[in-house]
Amino acid sequence: MKDLLILMESHPYKKIKSIIVYCKFQYETDMISKFLRDNNITAKGYHSGLPAKDRIRIQESFCSNKIRVVVATVAFGMGLDKGDVGAVIHFSVPGSLEEYVQEIGRAGRDGRLSYCHLFYEADTYLKLRSLSHSDGVDEYAVGKFLTHVFSSETKQHEKICSLVIESASHKFDMKEEVMQTILTHLELGEVQYLRMLP
Repeated sequence: MKDLLILMESHPYKKIKSIIVYCKFQYETDMISKFLRDNNITAKGYHSGLPAKDRIRIQESFCSNKIRVVVATVAFGMGLDKGDVGAVIHFSVPGSLEEYVQEIGRAGRDGRLSYCHLFYEADTYLKLRSLSHSDGVDEYAVGKFLTHVFSSETKQHEKICSLVIESASHKFDMKEEVMQTILTHLELGEVQYLRMLP
């Protein structure tokens, strides 16, 4: 993160009013945005695990230049109507070339000179290769999903609730198959934490 701060404080980045920093995982957005705020840079984290009202508020604040930097997962930028994004920084390597091109395309839509920067660590190749053979689910997303599944306003031991897998998949950045696998383990494990109805 220190290198990101050095970049943000260097020319030309220190004068750019609107910057998007893309991260691979949700937990990184919170960690990096806090680090930037601690170093006097107005920044907010954005990912699909946030409540919709928070995502809307962050996007509106960014579009009205109240927030200089949005640190986000791929969830940010779709439908973004802000032409003066001056820089896109990738804190980690995107999952594909198409994803990278789409994300850097959010800079310079006003026709002005814009900048893109990609941070790359030596072990990134091995990590990406590993993720390409898995669903790349991070602990933070699983935790948010489980909190959602087991949250209850009542103190009852049993409750019936519905879960629309398709919308939950988008909300928690997880594939439907992964969510089904987690729920199945909770149902069929030594302790039956839940029972899925047909």
